[in-house]
Amino acid sequence: MRRYKRRPPEERIRDFDEVILPLSHDEAISEANRCIKCPIAPCSKACPLGLSGRDISQYIIRGDLEEAANVLYNVNPLLGVTARTCPQLLLCEGNCVLCLKGQPISIGLLQRYIADWAFAHKNKIKLEKLNDELSLNVAIIGSGPAGLMAAFELARRGASVTMFDKLDMPGGTPRYAIPTYRLPRDVLDFEISLIMQLGVHYKRRFVDDEYLKWLVDEYDIIILALGCTMPKHLEIPGKDGIGIIDAYSFLKSVYYDKSITNLDGTTVVIGCGDVAIDAARTAIRLGSERVIIAYRRSISEAPAYAPSIIEAEEEGVEFLWQVVPKQFILDDKGMLKELEFYRTKLTVQDESGRRKPEIIKGSEFRLRSSNAIVAIGRIPKPPCIIRTSRDGHILINENYMTNIPKVYAAGDVVLGEGHIVTAMRHGRDVALTIIRRLFKK
Repeated sequence: MRRYKRRPPEERIRDFDEVILPLSHDEAISEANRCIKCPIAPCSKACPLGLSGRDISQYIIRGDLEEAANVLYNVNPLLGVTARTCPQLLLCEGNCVLCLKGQPISIGLLQRYIADWAFAHKNKIKLEKLNDELSLNVAIIGSGPAGLMAAFELARRGASVTMFDKLDMPGGTPRYAIPTYRLPRDVLDFEISLIMQLGVHYKRRFVDDEYLKWLVDEYDIIILALGCTMPKHLEIPGKDGIGIIDAYSFLKSVYYDKSITNLDGTTVVIGCGDVAIDAARTAIRLGSERVIIAYRRSISEAPAYAPSIIEAEEEGVEFLWQVVPKQFILDDKGMLKELEFYRTKLTVQDESGRRKPEIIKGSEFRLRSSNAIVAIGRIPKPPCIIRTSRDGHILINENYMTNIPKVYAAGDVVLGEGHIVTAMRHGRDVALTIIRRLFKK
């Protein structure tokens, strides 16, 4: 069986529906039966939340989908989200023993099979309230994966949890920046609703320094799960021209605000991480005649998940390797008309373990473009009263606490940009640390 069944490229670029097709019942049984039932499952050790491909497979083989869903959702309440967004080949599947001789078990698709069953039988899924009684008022700032996971762990133990976010709906980056062809919003809505049913409250509110001080006075515990919200910018001539936008603003405008509905001409995406790939594939779907990803290193150094690069190529995205932008060239109305690039050569490894790009003098060339999407990463923007590192990430102690008493921090605002499941693990760790400390007292 092919590892992933995808809709044909010529079909999928005309809409925003899911690209990866689910397993049928027979396919799920067949795939689950490939599992060799490792006594100590390496896939489980590689999963930040400890889910086991062996256990998932056995549930499917036995046909115990209701039990499977309720067990798994009480470990990972965003089961369908992570099934669709995790880089399984770098985590669970990449550590499957079967990789030694061939293809790993398709753990992500099997996980999605159970999550899809749960979505179709919503009334049969319930997150479990535990016996612990936490007489605790908790404020969680940020409603992305780390905040949601912390809310889940605390609320199910009896804490009164309120989430604060500047957006009108919880979800963070999965809601406003992940394309719907990867993550349908009804799946996200369903899984967040499970967490909210534990008694979690949501308030739309931007938390600045003064409001944070008020929260410290009013709540027993504060958890900052702010993520990385500030886009990095290219400090080159023309950067403020019309037609130039950062990738997260672009994706938010398409999938959340819905203020961008079409794109004409040539679009150049600068960067080659997962967000750059998402932006390029989105531009294709919005009608851009030509979409090019320009990256300063080679494909072997690109941080994007390899299957996503393949899918982008199938959909017509072009890749321009070993180039770095020199300037945006604008017309007399301030609109982007060209990009000028340098070519690069790769030299010694840098601190990331990848070869360092160096500009080749005299290698400049130009590329006509109507749109440029800058996808070179994001950094955090925590409140000023919180102590941070030089790069803006919140500094915490061994108990995940910041420099302000009662204030903890979790997720990308501490770790830097990473995978959804990694942020969830950090949110869980922070919540469980708070719980352990309280019960010790």
